Amino acid sequence: MYPKKLQKIIDWFSSFPGLGARSAERIALYILNMPIEKVRKFSNELIEMKKSIRRCEICGNYAQETLCEICRDNERNREILCIVEEAKDIFSLEKGTRIKPLYHVLGGKLSPVNGITPEDLNLKNISERITKEKIKEVIIATSSDMEGEATAQYIFETIKNQPVKITRIGFGIPYGTSFELANPATIEKSFENRIPLA
Repeated sequence: MYPKKLQKIIDWFSSFPGLGARSAERIALYILNMPIEKVRKFSNELIEMKKSIRRCEICGNYAQETLCEICRDNERNREILCIVEEAKDIFSLEKGTRIKPLYHVLGGKLSPVNGITPEDLNLKNISERITKEKIKEVIIATSSDMEGEATAQYIFETIKNQPVKITRIGFGIPYGTSFELANPATIEKSFENRIPLA
C-alpha cells in the first residue's frame, strides 16, 4: 500500500489513455525519485504548454501561434485537403505520406450512441475552404470503424456537389485500427490507394 499522496499521482496517471496501472506506477515512482528542481521544471513546462498551445484558426491542428506550421508552410500541396478526426492523426499521417497535403481536423467522429452529432464537429467551414483555397481533391481520412465510416459518408454527402475530386483513404490499415498504430509504409500505401467517392 502506497502513501496516499503517491497513490493519488498513480491514480492520475492511470486515468491517462494508453497507460495501465503498472505503467502509471512506474512513472509516479520515477517522478518521486527525480530532484525537486527537475520536477518543478517539468510541472512549469506542462503549465506553459497548456497556456500556449491552441487550435489553428484555419484547420484545427495544434498551434503555438494563430496558424499551425502546416497552414503557414508554402511548400505544402495546397490543392489537396485531407480531413482527419483528431490533430494527433496529422502527426501519424505525416510520417507516412509524401504528398504533404493541407489538413482539416474534425475534433472527433459522428457517434449517435455517445451523443456526438454533426454540430459537435468542425464540419461547417469545409465547403468554404474548398472554394476559398481552390482545393482540387479532398481526401477523407477518418478511421475504418463504424463511426469513422459514417462520418466519411456524411462529409461526402455534404460536399459531393462541389467541383472537387473526393477520395477515401485506402485501407491497408486493418479495420478499427487507429493511424497512430500503423507504420509509415502502410500509411503511404493507404494514400497511394485512395478510393474515389464521386
